[in-house]
Amino acid sequence: MLHSPNFLRPWQYIYKREPVAVTSVLLILLLLTISVILYVVTPILGYIVVGVSLFLLGIVKIEYLFYALISVSFFHGWEIDFGDYNFTRGIPYINTVNAPLSDFLAIFLLFSLFFSWIFGFKKLEFKKLKKIWPVFLAYAVFLLIAFISTRGAYDGSIVESTTYWLRPLIFVSIVYLILPILLIKDKKTFMNVLYLWFGVGLLVSFYGFMSLIVDPSVGWTRVHPFALWKGFTPLGINHNVIAEPLVMIIPIGIYLWYQQKKNWIAFATLFMLVIALGTLSRAAWLALLVSFVAFVYIYRKQMQRFVPKNILSVSLIVATILLPIVLYMSIFLTSGTVKSSNYSRWELTDMAVFYTLKKPLIGYGPGSFVNIVKDNYLFRSEFGDPLDSHGIIQKLLVEEGVLGLVAFSVFIFFILWYTWRAMKNVKTQDNKYLLATLFVMMLGSLTFQLFNTSYFLAVLWLPLGISLTTTIFYLNYVERKKQ
Repeated sequence: MLHSPNFLRPWQYIYKREPVAVTSVLLILLLLTISVILYVVTPILGYIVVGVSLFLLGIVKIEYLFYALISVSFFHGWEIDFGDYNFTRGIPYINTVNAPLSDFLAIFLLFSLFFSWIFGFKKLEFKKLKKIWPVFLAYAVFLLIAFISTRGAYDGSIVESTTYWLRPLIFVSIVYLILPILLIKDKKTFMNVLYLWFGVGLLVSFYGFMSLIVDPSVGWTRVHPFALWKGFTPLGINHNVIAEPLVMIIPIGIYLWYQQKKNWIAFATLFMLVIALGTLSRAAWLALLVSFVAFVYIYRKQMQRFVPKNILSVSLIVATILLPIVLYMSIFLTSGTVKSSNYSRWELTDMAVFYTLKKPLIGYGPGSFVNIVKDNYLFRSEFGDPLDSHGIIQKLLVEEGVLGLVAFSVFIFFILWYTWRAMKNVKTQDNKYLLATLFVMMLGSLTFQLFNTSYFLAVLWLPLGISLTTTIFYLNYVERKKQ
């Protein structure tokens, strides 16, 4: 006797395994549908429903909100600007608020975590922060120096400088550095983060590849961001916004390939590498070079065994994929475009040195670099709109002085040192490779910031927070084993 097929059986199986997750997803879809309907009728009601839904989701199942933040953390061009909406234009201050979607999600996450803790849904282990207290002490000293420098802000803009001190300097440390430490309690959650980032890397790579087809460059052919709809560019408008997340994600791809031994992960990671190189971003090339050197040093024993056995495969990949891009880049470096960019960077560096020498200890206050450039008529007449410092060192020297640069450098040193120490102390190879991946990931991201302007955005700080979280987990694990 034939039975009619039960098309619901797979979903019933999923529901039995993850009833809370399935129910939550269905509720989210229902609330989003209601929000869209309300938005069509009255936009502000749609936003209120979305906000309340995210808040309640964060209280009951905060991991989902955290995963959402992880998924959009690199999309800095995906901004919410309240000045664009009719229902907020007449509200003072509110109509001036604009920020990436990731920042709004982070705020929801912060408040949800607080109330989840108050209502007993979530236990927060603040004692974990003590494990790496020198990291937070160094950054607290940096914040203190930065606050003192706001009192003597450039051109008397104390309010503007203090606002910059609050956001992003304090904001990023709380939501992207401390929150992951409080939220992630096991390796499963952390691995989910890596899987999500790897998926984002594939999405960004495909987006970059499509730019070569649907929006060819004028002049030099390169991978670049393009508008998806009505000027909407989710990553931003500069080619670096594609290269930067890929520089961070490529080491993750290598680790996942090692862990799961699946060829498609290797090819996907290679695709990301080609797209990152194809942006012709010099910062990306240098960051990838630093990451490669670090990988070779850490895995030198494995490389000695792997390369001789796979010399033909390695040579074929280099000859057919990487070599043409390298040759193209070498020609590109001699172009007028690069020479003009180099000259602009040199002028900004020269300006940074000049102002640092005038006020060397604590600088001109957070956020002052753009205002200094704005007052330089010669720079604006030659290069256009004022730019932020193309390098974190120059920015810190001008805004927080030598003392601020030293404090921030100590902060970064402790993050890298704790991760390195954990990597050396863990026993299993998989854990060693995982921590090595995080170390290389941070090294690449930090190298990128020596030549870029994303130094206080999620694309740098969230990887630092995730790496610190994992480092604390394994430092505690090593101590328990010794006991």
